[in-house]
Amino acid sequence: MEELKQLWGKDSFDNEIYLFELRNNKKESVFLSNLGARIVGIQTMDQFGNIDEITLGYNHWNYYLTACDYFGATIGRTANRTKNGMLQIGEKEYQLTRNQDGHHLHGGNLRFSRKIWSTGKQTSNSIEFLLESKDKEEGYPGNLKVKVTYSWDNTSALTIKYEYFADQDTVVNLTNHAYFNLNGEGKGKIHNHLLQVASNEILESNKDLIVTGKIIPIKNTPFDFSEPKEIGESINDDDQYLNNGNGYDHFWLFNKDRNYTKKILTLTSQKTGRILDVYTDYQGVQIYSCNYMDSIVPGRTGKRYLHRNAVCIEPSYCPNNFKNPNYETALIKAGKKKSHFISLHFSTRQTPSDNA
Repeated sequence: MEELKQLWGKDSFDNEIYLFELRNNKKESVFLSNLGARIVGIQTMDQFGNIDEITLGYNHWNYYLTACDYFGATIGRTANRTKNGMLQIGEKEYQLTRNQDGHHLHGGNLRFSRKIWSTGKQTSNSIEFLLESKDKEEGYPGNLKVKVTYSWDNTSALTIKYEYFADQDTVVNLTNHAYFNLNGEGKGKIHNHLLQVASNEILESNKDLIVTGKIIPIKNTPFDFSEPKEIGESINDDDQYLNNGNGYDHFWLFNKDRNYTKKILTLTSQKTGRILDVYTDYQGVQIYSCNYMDSIVPGRTGKRYLHRNAVCIEPSYCPNNFKNPNYETALIKAGKKKSHFISLHFSTRQTPSDNA
């Protein structure tokens, strides 16, 4: 394993922004930055032995602040949408920043994806990013300390571990917002990707994509990925919930009796044979098929990112501070520590696909 570090730039306050590379013994690399504790790039091998970039991103750090700061970033304090920015903890209500159509999205204006994190322990195959979020920042109660650790190994597994501590009762719902295209970065739509999700239910969401609290069975609907199915097979169906999101932008609940050591989602490129298996101890996943993407700023290889050029896979707690006795909430009690993990395992098919 090999770890490389370079100065990527400085912001207007002279804060240093670094680019890190973790490289395994197959010469596959993960690129990371302390700007947003983000994945800048993932380069993996396809079934033909070619190594290509498989996530969307930029060559210049400032584009992450001026174009799309979500690319590959750590999302917090809470991922997804909170209705009217209103957070209730016990008997207390807190008004969060309303930064999208009157609602709170992905942590507000001063969200974690826009912050320059401190760098903690570094090894040849891992790196820690550290952040302190002050009481009342974006409306959230409590001082919060967060550590995000990325580890990359010789089996091509990228594991993200979240650890956090708060001095008041608050909510924390962290995830990663990488945009994947296993055909290769900038190489068209993801409609032909096969997707399988260990889920029989989604959370209902309204026209603003706010979770309502109702659980919807999905068997034999466009949301049923219990068996491998092309993302594009049903994405344009005339379905109420698809119409709300102009495609997939919904939260799948994992089966409650699942084994945490088993994968909960598999994404496969039929063109390159690349496979992504996802493991996590979170209770569900937001899947977003980039339904409104129309980037003016060119991506890493000079191409613009357009409609459905990638898919986001965002394991997390249920959004909108969802309360159900069968599911743990994103609440963290004062003085307590919590942790979660997301593990991304990359591999390839053993034989070429007929669709290659």
